[in-house]
Amino acid sequence: SNEAHWDWAMNPNPREKASFLKENFVPLKENGCLNFLPSNEDYIWLDWVDGIQYACCFGHTHSMMILKIPHNNSSIIYAADLMPSSAHIPLPYVMGYDVQPLTTLKEKKWLLEACIAESNILFFEHDARVECASVIVNEKGRIVLDVECCL
Repeated sequence: SNEAHWDWAMNPNPREKASFLKENFVPLKENGCLNFLPSNEDYIWLDWVDGIQYACCFGHTHSMMILKIPHNNSSIIYAADLMPSSAHIPLPYVMGYDVQPLTTLKEKKWLLEACIAESNILFFEHDARVECASVIVNEKGRIVLDVECCL
């Protein structure tokens, strides 16, 4: 976690209060199991451990972290709730409970373009049918699911 997200979770706004149940995360800090990583707002990947990198996003919730995990010659991107399912790949498809939907839109564009440039694979934590997939630019210039590369 990072301190900015921790502070957000400890003092949630009324809309997000039900998502930040203190009994799920306060015991980690109380038992010394929590170390904060630096936060950033620059659309850059920061190094963590063993080649794993992270970046912070601010559209869904304040300073939510996403992961970039090395895999073969590319990476698997755990986009968390920035893109929880393959249905959220189209740029304007953001969730109604994002705290800053226009920021989510910018963050998705940054991440999807990076996934195309680096041949990365997206992991969708809330998709019942597509757990991982690549994205491509279709003939209309839109970023879409690469149906030939679903895992």
